[in-house]
Amino acid sequence: MLDLAIILPTVAAGQAFSILVLRTAFEGIPRGILEAARIDGAGHLQTLLRVVLPISIPALVSVAIIRLVPVWNDYLLPSLVLDEAHRTLPMALVAFQGGGSATTSTPDYGALMASYVLSALPLLILFSFLMRSYIQGLTGGAVKD
Repeated sequence: MLDLAIILPTVAAGQAFSILVLRTAFEGIPRGILEAARIDGAGHLQTLLRVVLPISIPALVSVAIIRLVPVWNDYLLPSLVLDEAHRTLPMALVAFQGGGSATTSTPDYGALMASYVLSALPLLILFSFLMRSYIQGLTGGAVKD
């Protein structure tokens, strides 16, 4: 039940932006390409999987990255909904405060900064692999032919 308390508000909060961006990207697909696929005998599913999806990968990657970063870093909603047994990464980082060598008044800043860097690594690695598609998705509708 705790999972739904996190999942449903997160999904609901990101839908408007995602729908707006993806609708704009799908409207930018030329009708001629879709009609050519239909003439070649492709059904709705084949047209979606073989024509629309490959063209819209940059927009999908952009929306995924833009929606993933706030969810990855979200502290407020999980801290309000989850208990001590269930923690997200930002909640664990706040509770960490430097490990065993730190006191309650002075945290171990070296260990704390190392944990922050380690928590950011998955996003940096993901973005480094998807950077080209991300940039294409952001600039895809900016220039008219």
